[in-house]
Amino acid sequence: MNLPQRVQLPMPVQLAWWIAQPDRYMDNAFKRYGDVFLSQIFWGPEPLVFVNHPVGIQQLLTQDRKEFAAPGEYNRIASPLLGEHSVVLLSGDRTAGSDSY
Repeated sequence: MNLPQRVQLPMPVQLAWWIAQPDRYMDNAFKRYGDVFLSQIFWGPEPLVFVNHPVGIQQLLTQDRKEFAAPGEYNRIASPLLGEHSVVLLSGDRTAGSDSY
């Protein structure tokens, strides 16, 4: 599998732009790099993969967990924005039945 294109800005510049103007950052990146791209907006060993196309999102959400992983632990940084019980922060079997109210 080929990796998507990576945003070619230094990580601190990407992070500052993403924090200050997230809509403009994302619009610019999708126009420049396509519907799927890699971005290093956080310190960490791996870049984030951003997907803008509905079919691509559907494929990610319906594939085998072993092929595409997004453990909730990696998303903890977003808990103040999303809330402690957001489905984005769940991992593995904890996601089963999480859509019930």
